[in-house]
Amino acid sequence: MQKPNIVIITPDELRADYVSCLRKTLPVGRSEHGAAGSVETPNIDALADQGTLFTQAFLQHGKCTPSRASMFTGQYASTGGHRTLDLKLRPGERHLAETFRAHGYTTVLVGRNHIVEDEFLGDSFDHWIHEPVDEPTDYSETIGDPLTGAFYGGRVLSDLAETTDGRNTAATLSWLRDAPAPFFLSFNLFYPHPPYQAPEPYFSQIDRERVRPYPPVDLGDKPSAMSLIYRNYGLANLSESDWREVIAVYGGMVAAVDYLVGQLLHELEELGLTENTVVVFTTDHGDYAGQYQLVEKWDCLFHDGILQTPLILRVPWLESRPAKVHGLTEMVDLAPTLYELCQIAPPSGMAGKSLAPLLENPEAPHRDSVYAEGGREQELLEKYNPYLYSRGRPMAYSAKYKVFFDDPQTLARAAMVRTKQFKLVHRLNGKAELYDLHEDPEEMVNVHGREEYAAAVRDMERLLIERLLEAQPKTPAVDRPGV
Repeated sequence: MQKPNIVIITPDELRADYVSCLRKTLPVGRSEHGAAGSVETPNIDALADQGTLFTQAFLQHGKCTPSRASMFTGQYASTGGHRTLDLKLRPGERHLAETFRAHGYTTVLVGRNHIVEDEFLGDSFDHWIHEPVDEPTDYSETIGDPLTGAFYGGRVLSDLAETTDGRNTAATLSWLRDAPAPFFLSFNLFYPHPPYQAPEPYFSQIDRERVRPYPPVDLGDKPSAMSLIYRNYGLANLSESDWREVIAVYGGMVAAVDYLVGQLLHELEELGLTENTVVVFTTDHGDYAGQYQLVEKWDCLFHDGILQTPLILRVPWLESRPAKVHGLTEMVDLAPTLYELCQIAPPSGMAGKSLAPLLENPEAPHRDSVYAEGGREQELLEKYNPYLYSRGRPMAYSAKYKVFFDDPQTLARAAMVRTKQFKLVHRLNGKAELYDLHEDPEEMVNVHGREEYAAAVRDMERLLIERLLEAQPKTPAVDRPGV
């Protein structure tokens, strides 16, 4: 068989319930708030119609770099110490781009590099397509303006084609027209990552009156980070109209993502590449986008709006499509899947399990639970000055890092295990959480500590210990001869 091309499409910070083909599979409550019901993603949906949609796929970290490190290595982020934004993959960590390059693939990275340490980027990727530009908007940040604290950006004054994502997409399409075969393309979009801003027609696409703001939640039984974010960002000062605005713009950004994804898929079709290209669509994490009266994300918060991911695999030589897999899957499963599909021997010691059997039989057994982690060890908490990261960025980042400054333990290590019914979160510092997802799919009420859930807590704690043990590194011993 001719070596297939690989395309991995990864918008940044995309909520799963804003992808319309996936939204239709979610329980009532998960899909009826925000702008999700007003956003249509026809191009992403068309991809799902030609492939397999995984309706219960979950990420292993709620932040960009650790999540992508996990995805690319098939390991949990902590295995390589990838606990925050600037701790990227280093030499010696086997990952998708490096391995496919070693097997004769031309490797291309599009968009921001959240994967490999910059100084070693050339060891993994043959080309880097990235044309960042400023995107002026009609909104001016103002101290004390509630929208400023909510990461609002407003209407972008240029066309989508002139944004960073638009330029990167155009450059990618140009590269594809003369692309050598086989190629491995990691296509990353910045949207819908905050600031919440979009060009027309996407800025105005979502009718503000049709937006359904999320119901208020009692933060008293939630982790302290949530209350600090709500306070420090000034989110209590947002009116219902403000929330409708923020949520609508986020939905418009998702619509822009769908358009750019459509451009890429159309170009693959026009160039005759579709029949020999495996296409993956996913994201690195979600966004609160108004849920719990919060915005953006936080390293140690594990709600489904942050960790559930849209995952679509289109494998052209597989028949009987479309298909849906409703079993639980993790994004550490992606790397071993692509290796198996391309008949490449995987690096030893991966934590992920190939999804290839599920592509043949969506009912095949796979996982009974999913695991995620977050937070940093004490030494890392002490090393990083949060205010260094807010320079030259939207004002809201100053409020974000003030949360860290006020209470560094909001970023202490934490871990989560989730089954189809329960989700348990345990922290080295702070509140434990248990959610009954059958009764409370929006995770509104933390039932940890309630007598009627004592048995569930014990069962989930035992499961979490098992998953923590399974997540321990399996290398280098397994690579040593004679072991």
